[in-house]
Amino acid sequence: MNATDLINYLNYFFLGVIALSALLGFWFGAFRSIYFFAGFLALFVIGWFLSPVLARVLFTVDMSALGTINDIEITTIEGVIPSLLEKISPEMGEIFAPGSGIYDFGVAAVLMTLRLVTFSVWLIVVIPILTFVLWIVYLFIKPKRKKTLVSRFIGVGVTVLHSLLSLFILSIFLAGLTSAAHSAISLTETAPSEDEPAQIIFTDQGPMLRLDNAEFEEFDFIFEFAGNYRESYLGKMSGLIKIDKAGLDEYMFDELFSLKYRKTKIKLRKELATVIRLYDLIAENVEGEINLESLVALPEEVKEQIVEEVKRLKILRVAIPLGIEYVVASGVLEKELGDLEEYLDIEKVIPELLEIDYEKEIGYLAAAFLDALALELHKMGENSQLLLTLDADTVDSLLDNVGSLQIIDIVGNEMLAAFVVSEAAQNFYEKIGFTEEIDLEGVEISSEIRNLGKIYRAFASFGITTTDYKEIDFSQITDGHINELGEAIFGSTLFSKNGGLLACALVNQLPEEYRTVITVNQFELNDFTSIAGLGLVLFSVGFFEEGADPQPADLLTEDNIEKIADYISCSGLLSANVGGILNMLMQAVELPEGLEIAIDSEFNWSGESGRAEIVALFTAANKLLELGIGESEDFLSSLTEAKIEELSDALAESQIFMSNIENILNYFLTDPEITGGMEFTIREMDWPSPTGKAEFKALLHAVATIYETDLLDNPEPTEFTNEQIDKLASALSASIIIRDNLSNIIVQAVGESVDFEIAVFDNPDDWTETEIGSLLRAARIISGKENYLVFTEEEADVLLASNLIVDSIVLLLEKYTEPEGELYDLLIIDGITDWRDTYEGEVRVDGELRRFFNASRILLGDNPDINDPDSLIDLNRLLNLSDGSVDPEDDEWGKLLASVILKQSLVNQLIKYGTDKVDEHGNVTEESVIVVKLETGDSRWDGELRAFFRAVKTILGDSDLNDFNFDPNILKDLTTGAPGEETDEVGEILSSIIVTDTIIRQIIKLGDDDSELVVALDEDDPRWYDSDTEDGEIRKLIVAVKIVFNKPEDDLNNPSLDPNIVFELSDG
Repeated sequence: MNATDLINYLNYFFLGVIALSALLGFWFGAFRSIYFFAGFLALFVIGWFLSPVLARVLFTVDMSALGTINDIEITTIEGVIPSLLEKISPEMGEIFAPGSGIYDFGVAAVLMTLRLVTFSVWLIVVIPILTFVLWIVYLFIKPKRKKTLVSRFIGVGVTVLHSLLSLFILSIFLAGLTSAAHSAISLTETAPSEDEPAQIIFTDQGPMLRLDNAEFEEFDFIFEFAGNYRESYLGKMSGLIKIDKAGLDEYMFDELFSLKYRKTKIKLRKELATVIRLYDLIAENVEGEINLESLVALPEEVKEQIVEEVKRLKILRVAIPLGIEYVVASGVLEKELGDLEEYLDIEKVIPELLEIDYEKEIGYLAAAFLDALALELHKMGENSQLLLTLDADTVDSLLDNVGSLQIIDIVGNEMLAAFVVSEAAQNFYEKIGFTEEIDLEGVEISSEIRNLGKIYRAFASFGITTTDYKEIDFSQITDGHINELGEAIFGSTLFSKNGGLLACALVNQLPEEYRTVITVNQFELNDFTSIAGLGLVLFSVGFFEEGADPQPADLLTEDNIEKIADYISCSGLLSANVGGILNMLMQAVELPEGLEIAIDSEFNWSGESGRAEIVALFTAANKLLELGIGESEDFLSSLTEAKIEELSDALAESQIFMSNIENILNYFLTDPEITGGMEFTIREMDWPSPTGKAEFKALLHAVATIYETDLLDNPEPTEFTNEQIDKLASALSASIIIRDNLSNIIVQAVGESVDFEIAVFDNPDDWTETEIGSLLRAARIISGKENYLVFTEEEADVLLASNLIVDSIVLLLEKYTEPEGELYDLLIIDGITDWRDTYEGEVRVDGELRRFFNASRILLGDNPDINDPDSLIDLNRLLNLSDGSVDPEDDEWGKLLASVILKQSLVNQLIKYGTDKVDEHGNVTEESVIVVKLETGDSRWDGELRAFFRAVKTILGDSDLNDFNFDPNILKDLTTGAPGEETDEVGEILSSIIVTDTIIRQIIKLGDDDSELVVALDEDDPRWYDSDTEDGEIRKLIVAVKIVFNKPEDDLNNPSLDPNIVFELSDG
């Protein structure tokens, strides 16, 4: 018999029990079935909830009557356990002393066993006995009347429930065992090795682990049965109800086979499943044997999953504190580490350790373990030099995980406090000359350990992989590396609060002759990075080499200037003595005649202001040197726009140079090669002030930008790039002097490129960067346009961003729509005041110009012929506009009608179409194509415009609206929304007032004196139109026409009514 057969037999058993219970229920009837089912259910529930209580009672019940066993006096189970353990081993008895965590865990295990025993006894013994009692009671209370058919069927249902409950109780134990067995299925498929007697376990994911002589074949039957149990009727029934993602039977099994240690509840089945799941995760990602090397090679995402699985093991949350308690109580820790009392208060620490959240602790421990494996620390041995070659990211991760352990916080802080006053520490202080006390206030060992990872990462960036100083290339160490290391070191509270200790240690590394030169009164991060960094800079230019004569130009590179400025200004030790050095360096720069720069020997070089001046002064000096200021008499002849920009940036930042600004300005602005021959009006200004400093820089920058963009050579605006425009706008707007003269510059740049006037500001401060940039971009667009009515959305954004361009376009529209203009009587712009966009908070409200541009693209197309006004607006284009009825986001009519100009213009056109042409005597020479009774200002035009063109499209289809001719025969083909017709074209037509009035006129024409059609209604009769209660005459007529004139040869232009057709009509 195989597992499949057993599952089938189990199903037959399940069905048999159900069938038998149904027969018994039919025989028993309702009363007896309900009575025994209620009693059985009550006994089961009572037993379930009473079993833990009974277990606790059994644990504490007095059993002294049993006397003694093996010289152990029997009192209670609770009392016997310590006595028994002490009998076995006094040391074990001490470890399991009442009140200890190990004792509590043992009690939890005993209580779990007692509950399992009591519940089993309850099921096997108590329930049968009490059921027999219920039978006796039943004999006295059973009803005498005959069982009805309804009673018997109720009995069937209740007895089936009774049997299902009994089967469910069986399933509690069966489901738990099969679930545990099912979790271990991955361990059963083995394949023998050809080389060794060992075997390799296989799953569908591949080889998992090499085991010697693993024999699982004999369990195949059990594992197969366990894997298919849930497919049986009993398994499906018992697993219908889910609690915490487990079937009810598995949940109750877990409740029985679980123990609670303090706040942690351990469910044995779940723990087993987690362990096997963890094993599977490792095995399916490892090829070959599972060892440290294979674990190191696992992908990072797999390692993260392993950590998460380990964190789920609640048994570890219990095992760790119990293990700590054990090693302390057993004396193992003291044997290995000596007298801990010298560093730790054990009585204080142990309770704190037991209160740790070990779920997080396990995660950090697992992650740290994987990091240590990745670093191959287990291979290091005595070779400590390998510490210099470790992966910085992994070291940082390892120390971060270790530092996150609560154990470290609890134990480490006390041990650190004890170490800093130890004899070994005192000997080190004496060696380096440190005489202060260590300040540990605010120092947390966990943070210090985590910070060690940052220190290692910073040190690793130095590229030092050996302890042999001769092999270290110090030239590869940059100031960035030093800053990073300094920030990492002083990121430590321990080091930052005890800078003197660090300083003494560093000074102790200098050659002996230099140690007395540096007096350490205060040592902070800035001093560390500044001194080390400045020394590195000077060393890089050969400052410390014997016989070297370093030149200022070698030192004044951009990178070195920034470094020197940072180091000197940030360090009190350096800034106090640097003035003479800077003065000496600046004197080495020879300035041309007429350009004199004086340096204030009393200038304060410390702090941010000192740093800025050092950068500015050295940068300016470097620029002057690069331009040959000390060698060439014709210094300015070598200047280009780019060099002017660089030089202006440099000079304007220096207070030393700005204090000599009169000389500098006269030198530069009187040279026509720099100004392009343009005369500047220069305001009086306090040049050394921040305002004067900024203006000087802005002025020279503007001049450089003007030359770079050839703005003075009458360029075409269409050739401006965005980058050029941005640079011009930024540069021109930044200079007060340029803004004072900007109107002439703008007119010269774009005035000849457009055929209308460009407005300019009277107030120079109105020339903002935004306005200048917008104006130039708008000029670029307009210069490349043949018409000024149709713009893309992007072009409109640019145009409308310029106030001057908006004013110019409005003037242009007014010019076009004057009586002599090309668009007179075509575009109507009367009464419009909201030309510009406005904003409500951050929400833009489109102005009429933007709405007009949007509508123009729709109405006029991309390339309208502004020189042909008669064809400018093609009404046929309107027939194909979307109205938002299909897609609310696609509403071209909405965009069109949003423009007051275009709406008024359309209304004007329709009114013109609806106006008869008359001669000089007022006689109608040509009747209008359509009937338009709405006045220009009628509020109904918004809806009518949509309705009119929708109706026209329905009537004309693809016909030409410019050659509009209404054919009455169209009425014969219109749909009315009648049964069988999906649309109501008549309704669409009649929704338009103009089309309706036009149809009325045509109908009245059809009913003239010579026609057989009699029309008794005049044009203004309200009966033509649909009302809320009745169809109008037009709709009725169209329906009648469709019926009467239904032959192809019938012509409504010359209707001929055949009376005989009336007799062929149905009457409903």
